[in-house]
Amino acid sequence: MVDGLSSDLHSHIASMRRYAMALAGDTVEADDLVQESLRRAIAYTRKGGSVRNPRAFLFTVLHNVWANQVQSNGSAGQHIPIDDVAATLGIDGNQQRQVELKALLRAMNDLPKDHRQVLLLVCLEGFAYREAAAMLGVPIGTVMSRLARARKNVIAQISAEQPARQLKRVK
Repeated sequence: MVDGLSSDLHSHIASMRRYAMALAGDTVEADDLVQESLRRAIAYTRKGGSVRNPRAFLFTVLHNVWANQVQSNGSAGQHIPIDDVAATLGIDGNQQRQVELKALLRAMNDLPKDHRQVLLLVCLEGFAYREAAAMLGVPIGTVMSRLARARKNVIAQISAEQPARQLKRVK
């Protein structure tokens, strides 16, 4: 099974790194999380463990490595300035898009940790509710309610940040 997982590793590293960056808030720490997760995943399969869904398995390992670090360090990672995140996403020169992206990142950053995790797994990484529930170790209903609350909060915050458009009086 190591060969099957090994062939899938490269195709998942970019999305694992993106999720690790969202969790850790630091590129060096995110890279360390991904590296440790890959090491543990390979060790598991070498010991004879079977993996049916490599992507979900890798994200579960990544989440657990991060949770263990948070528990041992007593913190939930650092938040990085929004400008740093926007720079890594390769924004084009469109100023309105930059403003919208910064508002979205601010809104996501303000979410409770458990809501942000569900939003990232389901909306950004494309996992099914059932997969996200298994990764986080919570019931599927919890994933659904956290996602609904996260979406509602993000929409409310973005809507509140957008200034009301002023209408010109024309004679």
